Amino acid sequence: MDWQRIKSQADVDDLMKTFDGFKSSVLTELDYTSGAFIHPSLQMYPVNAKRRLRVVFQHQDTEVPAIEIVFDEMTRMNLRPRGTNQFAHIQEVFFKYEKGRIYWAESDDFLPEKINQDLSYGDFTWVVAKRAQWRVLPNHLGNNLIYEVNK
Repeated sequence: MDWQRIKSQADVDDLMKTFDGFKSSVLTELDYTSGAFIHPSLQMYPVNAKRRLRVVFQHQDTEVPAIEIVFDEMTRMNLRPRGTNQFAHIQEVFFKYEKGRIYWAESDDFLPEKINQDLSYGDFTWVVAKRAQWRVLPNHLGNNLIYEVNK
């Protein structure tokens, strides 16, 4: 499937419908690229030019088993992985396009205005970005990885 851009709440709603609201899903992979780097001549490019977060979710469905979401120009993120051998099933999500920002959180009572006020927002994973796109990964079930680094 081709990449679908998120430019409105209707686009978010389409993703939610396609992926059944993230019911019976798990976050399987997450990859961040800042855009900053050191050139081989040791000159530094110290600018976070990309701020790109790529995320893969799988869910119990043979028609749409997995999706990849790429959040671009990410402005905030909180990662709170579950502990070893703890239940990682996503129960509920907040996914909204509002005022030029895209919000995804693994809590349906997430309120963007509370990010800096409520300490409990450190207890679950959430993302804020200016742009996003997504695609279906039609044959991606199991523990093989999309972003795996081979050495």
